[in-house]
Amino acid sequence: MKWIVLVSAFTACMAVAHGIRCEQASDCGDDECCVARTSSQLMGRGRCRRLNTIGQHCTPETSSVAFYGGKYLRFCPCRDGLTCEPNGRYRQSTLLSRASQRCYRAATTTTSSSTASSAATTPSSTTSSAATTPSSTTSSEATTSSSTTTSEEITTSPSTTESNGL
Repeated sequence: MKWIVLVSAFTACMAVAHGIRCEQASDCGDDECCVARTSSQLMGRGRCRRLNTIGQHCTPETSSVAFYGGKYLRFCPCRDGLTCEPNGRYRQSTLLSRASQRCYRAATTTTSSSTASSAATTPSSTTSSAATTPSSTTSSEATTSSSTTTSEEITTSPSTTESNGL
């Protein structure tokens, strides 16, 4: 009798752990997706799984199969704020990169520490640009005066040639 109770409790725990069966994406909760592990589950019933977190295998959100109720094949997409990208080892191979995609943090994140570091770098960049401004002005003035001299020489050269030739 103890074994029957133990086996039934184990079966109930496994049923909860493996998720609710689903035929389409709307059968699952907000933080879940409908996943088909095999092609027969894709045509039949899949399982509701939680959206993946950092480091877990994933499927891009655009890869759901609309014909079969919006199910994903093998893995759920990542949670909000994460992106599904190929693992570094197989970025060139199409087949292997799909099998090794993982959830990573989104590249564009703003935090208070990044704002503080950008504010700390702003005065030094202003100082360096102010230090370079006089030298660049001086060089531009020198370039302007030399180009003016050159254009005057060119202007006087043809007129001198014309007056000498006549």
